[in-house]
Amino acid sequence: MRGRRFLLFGTSAVATLVVLVFGSFQTAPGQRALASILSSAASTPERRVELGGITGFPTDLRVERIELADHKGPWLTVDDAHLRWSFTSLLSGRLRIETASAARVD
Repeated sequence: MRGRRFLLFGTSAVATLVVLVFGSFQTAPGQRALASILSSAASTPERRVELGGITGFPTDLRVERIELADHKGPWLTVDDAHLRWSFTSLLSGRLRIETASAARVD
């Protein structure tokens, strides 16, 4: 009985944490934090990744600017990127992307 109660409490705590984190990414400050976290995680001493203006996370994702650079400077810039995908398609083991576009890729 005690183990079942502990398992239920642990599962509830994890589910609550996931909902809170996901909900925070739906706010402007959360989206700025997400862009900062992703930029930092993807950057290394040899390359720099900058993401700016993330909205619509996760299934109707829009990113105002994506920039990849190395020690020589930027080598890829994407403006107004848009990715719309179906979360429920993952249940069938496939990823269904409805829209993948960008206003400008340089």
